[in-house]
Formats: sequence, structure tokens, C-alpha cells
Amino acid sequence: MKKPGLWQRFSNLVSDSSPLMTRVGQVALLAVCNLCWLVCSLPVVTTGAATTALYAVLLERRELSFDTAFTAFFRAFRRCWRTATALWLPALVLGVVWLWAAWLTAVQNLLNNAFALLPLLVSGAVWAFVVLWLFPLLAIGGGRPGALLRKAFLLGLGELWRSMVMLVIELVPLALFFLYAKTFMLLSGFWILLGFALLALLKLLVMEPVLRRHVSDQH
Repeated sequence: MKKPGLWQRFSNLVSDSSPLMTRVGQVALLAVCNLCWLVCSLPVVTTGAATTALYAVLLERRELSFDTAFTAFFRAFRRCWRTATALWLPALVLGVVWLWAAWLTAVQNLLNNAFALLPLLVSGAVWAFVVLWLFPLLAIGGGRPGALLRKAFLLGLGELWRSMVMLVIELVPLALFFLYAKTFMLLSGFWILLGFALLALLKLLVMEPVLRRHVSDQH
């Protein structure tokens, strides 16, 4: 059988169904999601809705392309913004209170005091676990705020190893920023273009089997 010529090989390489172009399309979809999330998170109060919309698009990533991701993101943003904001604002306030308590603990030189440090670490971990599960649950199934909080709390503690892995992924940018500030700044273009959506995808890959099972149980 005659081997394909150079032009035919190139055409196969850049065709829409080729593995290369499939990967390019996936990266482009992440870039669209990342930019949409950054823009919609700038007011801070809308970060919950932006995060829910980001997860909603990533959950449908196999059915979407980069040129439909923009529309899908803002459709999900409009659909969930009230519930997401009602969940995000109390979570934000609690997060600020926790940071203030952590600052006081450090200022008073109590970081070596187990009685002061242990409650701080436990409360911070519980807060993080709930928030990590909360918006993906809203993205995949919706529901009332109270029921979502309860489910996020149960999953955050019940799926402890998944919660721990997601927390480590979430802390990567902060660790880079505080420990390797120059490296973080060198990678600033990566974070603006792709980074946060990529981290969200990695977290979603960890929790997706549980989320799919959660939706199946509801039906």
C-alpha cells in the first residue's frame, strides 16, 4: 500500500479529529474558562458564581469546544449566581475571620501552642473542605443552599483523602507565591492564561466520580 505523502501527513496531523488538534482544543477551552473566571471573579463577591460556572463548563468539557465554552460559562453563571453568591458571601466572611484569628495567633507567638494552633488548623481544614466541594455540587446538581452545605460538609469529611488531595492542589499557587515569589511572577502569564482553570480541572478529576455518583443517587 502506498504511503501517504508529506502533505497528506500534515493534513492528517492538523485535522479536527487528530489527537494533536484535540489536545489543542482542550487547552483552548481551558484558556477560555480561565479568562472568564478571572474577569468574573474580579468583584470578589461574584467569585462563587464564577467558580460554579467554571466547574459547570469543565463537567461538560467532552461535549463542548473552546468556541462554545464562552457561551456555556455565562449561561451557567446567570443560572447559578443567586445561590452561589448566597453561599459564597458567608464563606468569604468566615474565611476572613479565620485569617484574622490566624494573624492574632501568629502575633501573640502562639504558633507553638497546641491548644491554640490545633483548633485553628481543624477549623481551617473544615472550612476549606466544605468550600472545595460546595461549588462543584452546585454546578452538577443545583439545590437549596442548606442542603448543599450539608452535602458538602459530609463529602468533605467522608471523602477525606480526596479533600486532602484537592486542598494540596489548591495551595500550590499560595506555596509558590510565598516560597518562590520570583518563580511565581515568572509564571504570571501562565496563571492568567491557563493556570486556575487547570487547577480546577485537576480538582474535578479527583472529585468527579463522587459527583457523578451523587447525581445518580438523586435520580
